[in-house]
This record gives sequence, structure tokens and C-alpha cells, in this order.
Amino acid sequence: MSGLHTPGPLQVHGSHLYTADPERAMLAQVFNPGSSASDYPLVANARRLVACWNACDGVTTELLESNPAPFSRLREERDELLAAARLALAALPRGRFPIPADIAAQAAFDALSAACAKTEAA
Repeated sequence: MSGLHTPGPLQVHGSHLYTADPERAMLAQVFNPGSSASDYPLVANARRLVACWNACDGVTTELLESNPAPFSRLREERDELLAAARLALAALPRGRFPIPADIAAQAAFDALSAACAKTEAA
């Protein structure tokens, strides 16, 4: 099976999915297979399809097919790295590092602090 597909990000306009290139070719339209218009939220479904497509940019189709939840592994790895960063932060002295030899330690402390705060806020 070929991993080729329409490259690049998509855009959504109503229930239509378009390529993001300047020519904006329509790629797909979400339809309602139900008996009434309220059976399926067409615009919400189109937005979700485009969001998933764009989030998976750079991930091969084969990887997605072989692992239906590739992002769960990334979340697990992120959580492990965050736990290791917290341990490293706990081992470093609090506050400012006083001597020039500790500039690298200060930079590491600041970077780990910022990364942890950013990840915890997400």
C-alpha cells in the first residue's frame, strides 16, 4: 500500500475540506447519512477531520494504520521526561547560582523550570 496522499495542511469551510495551497482545491465534503439534519454535526465533523489531518502532518499513513493511537506513546514519553526534569530540578539548589562556573547550571535550571511550567499548563 502506498503512503502517498495529498500533501500539506487542509482548511475547512463549512462541511468542505480544502487544500491549503493557493488554488484551494476541494478535497472532500462531509455528508449526513442520517434521516434528519441534526443526526450528524457536519461542520463539527469537518473541523475534526481537518484538525486530525493537520496534527498528523509528517506522520506516515503506515504508522497511523499500524498504531491507531500514536500520540498516546508521545504523551507517555512526555510524562516520563517531565518526571525526570522534576527530579533534576529538585536536586539543584534553589535560587540564583552565585559563581560564573555555575552559569551552565543556572541555564539548565531555568530551562527545566520553563519546560515543566509550560508542560504542566497545557
